[in-house]
Amino acid sequence: MSIIGFSTNAETLLVLAWLAVQAPLREELIQNHAQHRDNERLIRSRLLSALYPFVRDTVYGPAYQRLFEHRLGQVEFTYVDWAMRGYKAVYLGDNFTKTSQEGAGEIGYSTEETALLWEAITQNERLYARLIRLSRAWDSDLRRGARILRAHFTLRMPLLMRTRECPFIIQEILRISLERVNWLELAALVLGVAYTPLPPLPGEEEEGEDLQALFAILTEAIWQGYVDFGAYCQQPWCSEDVQTLCLDLADHCHRIYQELRKLEETGRIYAE
Repeated sequence: MSIIGFSTNAETLLVLAWLAVQAPLREELIQNHAQHRDNERLIRSRLLSALYPFVRDTVYGPAYQRLFEHRLGQVEFTYVDWAMRGYKAVYLGDNFTKTSQEGAGEIGYSTEETALLWEAITQNERLYARLIRLSRAWDSDLRRGARILRAHFTLRMPLLMRTRECPFIIQEILRISLERVNWLELAALVLGVAYTPLPPLPGEEEEGEDLQALFAILTEAIWQGYVDFGAYCQQPWCSEDVQTLCLDLADHCHRIYQELRKLEETGRIYAE
């Protein structure tokens, strides 16, 4: 007997891929269906529970949570339920590649993700202040600002290292959201200038060299290393030896960051 398939989007397939390695949850879904309970509510609850430990960052966490929950709203949970019970098959359709612009015009932004991220920024004084300080490196260059903003939020994205506590689906869904942010428009919003639609920002591997942007991204990466390694010093599962090594790494990153800033002040950051 052949099983009829339905086309769906990447978010739905990501949820299915995650569920495929959650054997106890799959059994729970089957039992839920037999008892006429809401499987969508169960799946959403488990996904949000997996996200929770990584949104406790009061500066960036709310922004990532908002982007994640928005993309979770694109999941076709009926198809997820059917596929998990072997009732219907699903496959990636080619008509689901661009959905973020739907309704974006109604809220005055080019994409929904841009609107959501900007709203999260403006509702968090500490995050807004950080981006204003960061904008000093742009020299009012929107393309440079867009590159730096993209790197800033990518480097701080939760789950850069996948672990048992960091399910891959959260990283992948956040990546989809960040790819749909109009970084040029966001840079204009941070600077408080009018935004005129510009050619989209190329992918990182296609972008031409902007030395100031490259240096800003380098310092961002080193600073994030300082933050991440320092956080491990507080983890109760780390032995004293591991905590000491992480503290050494954090201190080293901090010293390098300070030295880079000194080189920037003296103009000694680019090759002759």
